[in-house]
Amino acid sequence: MSDDNNYTSFLSEKEGRVYESRIQDAPVEAPEDDVSWEDLPREEDVERETQMLLQEQRIRENEARLKLQEERIAEQERRIAEAERRLKPASQHRSTGNQPERSRQRSRTGSVQKERAAREERVRRERRRRESEEADRAVKRRVRKGKAKRAILLVLVLILILGGLYLYRTLSRLQAGVPIDAKVNDEVSSDVYMMGYTNIALFGVDSTEGALLSGNNRSDMIMVASINDLTGEVKLVSVYRDTMLRISDDIITKCNAAYAYGGPEQAVNMLNRNLDLNITDYATVGFGGLADVIDLLGGIELEITEDEIHYLNDYQSTMAEPLGKAYIPIEAAGVQTVNGLQATAYCRIRYTAGDDFRRTERQRTVLMQTLAKAKSSSPKQIAQITELMSDEVSTSLSKAKMLELMAQMIRMDVTDTVGFPASDKITTAMIEGQSFVVPVDLKANVIWLHGLLFEDSNYQVSDEVAEISQKITAITGY
Repeated sequence: MSDDNNYTSFLSEKEGRVYESRIQDAPVEAPEDDVSWEDLPREEDVERETQMLLQEQRIRENEARLKLQEERIAEQERRIAEAERRLKPASQHRSTGNQPERSRQRSRTGSVQKERAAREERVRRERRRRESEEADRAVKRRVRKGKAKRAILLVLVLILILGGLYLYRTLSRLQAGVPIDAKVNDEVSSDVYMMGYTNIALFGVDSTEGALLSGNNRSDMIMVASINDLTGEVKLVSVYRDTMLRISDDIITKCNAAYAYGGPEQAVNMLNRNLDLNITDYATVGFGGLADVIDLLGGIELEITEDEIHYLNDYQSTMAEPLGKAYIPIEAAGVQTVNGLQATAYCRIRYTAGDDFRRTERQRTVLMQTLAKAKSSSPKQIAQITELMSDEVSTSLSKAKMLELMAQMIRMDVTDTVGFPASDKITTAMIEGQSFVVPVDLKANVIWLHGLLFEDSNYQVSDEVAEISQKITAITGY
């Protein structure tokens, strides 16, 4: 998509229409005040809603009066039935020749029956009237809700257009559209189960100088975000950085070395060839970028345990000066709101119980909390986040694709977070003096992964994965 002729599309899910807006290259100023995602009602809407509420109140009062009237009619019918019951035995003992008495009794009975029939007819008419009024009210409610939804949808579209214009200009400052030669196995490319999903590699590196593409950076975080394009459901998979995998044609070692040897391109290809994935895009964030985002969002909520406090504060003290952040030590355990530096230090803890397995869980927790906080932020805040991250994020995603993902963010929901290898298909081993995480075996783990991400319970691994699995078994004995 060129910068001279760009369009942004917005899809209305209710009406199935696509709204397009042309994006000019003229500078677009950010709005002065925060724009809320929720629309405020207009004065005429409030007045119309008040009148509807008053009408419904009057209807409820009429229904109460009608109910009281029905109760009274029922009581009268009960009394009449009791009187008839008392009269019936007396009439049986009278002489059959007493014609005037029997005639008067028949007359009274006929009057009672006529009165009862008239009352029943009035009750039926009143019920029909009530049902008609209720139907009218239901139609009005549907019309009112439909108008409100259309108004809200229109406002959201306008907000997205205005926010999108500003975001598009801001995104040009990111290290965006950095091309990589992502290699996808032919057997994987034709897998129908993976269609309809967007898979993105996420890397976190120990870079405080913006050198995100440097070959000297081992990835401290390796994660795959699998997004269901239809539902917005997101599943996060952390690959343990010490996992023994093939990182190039002739090297099997710790998987985090791939980023150090060949940057994001080699790291993405490492994930594709070992896990049978079709990843073509990545995003790498440095520690400074993560801390800045969380600070701009006002912090996130984490539960800090007693044994984490010491290590968290140690990491903070070493990172504060390079990142230009104030060191504020955590002093007590428990659920609390932490700032960007504290959250970033929390992601790096690996010396408590659980080692690297627990650390990857912390990383996923921070990512989920950050996404949840970002979903409730305004377009202006999102633009500010993007601007702050301009030196701390590198990605192969185009500006148009990033805008599309940002538009979808409000409906994204993280439904599952796991580590790889699976907890019941993993072990550790010392190989030539180094500690490795070993998949037991790789083939079984890849089958499990495809069942989790793409609901493919009968997945057959590629020939390359089968070969790598055999070589890891030969090296480790697992």
